[in-house]
Amino acid sequence: MQYVLFVDESNTHGPGWSPDFQIAGFWAPVKNNDQVLIQRQIDTIAVNLINSCLKDSGLPESKFHANEARKHPSFTNFVQLLFDGIPSDWRITRITNSNHLDFGHFETNYLMTLGQLVIAIKNEIAQLPQPGPLHIIAARVMDPTTKRLSEDNDAPMDEVERKRYIERIEIEKNIAFSRSELSYGKNRQFDREERVYIDSARKNKALMICDWISYCSH
Repeated sequence: MQYVLFVDESNTHGPGWSPDFQIAGFWAPVKNNDQVLIQRQIDTIAVNLINSCLKDSGLPESKFHANEARKHPSFTNFVQLLFDGIPSDWRITRITNSNHLDFGHFETNYLMTLGQLVIAIKNEIAQLPQPGPLHIIAARVMDPTTKRLSEDNDAPMDEVERKRYIERIEIEKNIAFSRSELSYGKNRQFDREERVYIDSARKNKALMICDWISYCSH
C-alpha cells in the first residue's frame, strides 16, 4: 500500500506575511508513486465531487476558489456538501503555527511546519495494517518576503523550490529518527520510495479541495 498527502496553505500571502499560518489538506491510499498515475486515481473522485457540489449548491464555477466564493450566497451550502462528500479513506489533516514560532525566514518556517505534519502522518501510517510510503503533492508556494527585496512593486515573488521541500522534509525525518520515535522508526524503511511533487492549486483538482479545507478551518 502507498499513500499520498495533498496540502495547501493559508495566510502566507502579502508583503507582511504572518507566522500564524497553517497547512491543510488530506492524505489517502494510492496504488502508484508516479504523479500522473496518482492524479488519475484521485482526480476521478475529486472531479466528480467538485462537479456534484457545484451543481447541487448553485455555486458558479467561476467562484470555485474559496477566497473568491466566501461572499457568495451558496458558500455555506457548498462547504457542507463538500465535507459530507469527502471519501471516508481521505483523512483530513492540518497543522497550524499557532505558537507563532519564527525562525526569521519564511521558507524555513513553512517547510519545517510541513515536515512536522509529514512526520505526524507517517507515524499514523506506521500503525496501519498496511503501512507504506507517503508521497507529497503540495500546492505551489511563493515566498512573500522576496517581494520586499525588489524595488518593483509588480515584480513576481520567488517560488519555494521543490528541492528545498525534499531537503527540509529529510531533515525532519532524521530528527524524528534520532529521537528514537518507535512508531516512526517502523516506517523508516519506506523513506527512499517517497516522492515530492509541486503543482498549481488553481489547476489540480485535489489541491482545489485542499484550498477549501484550509480556508474553512483557519
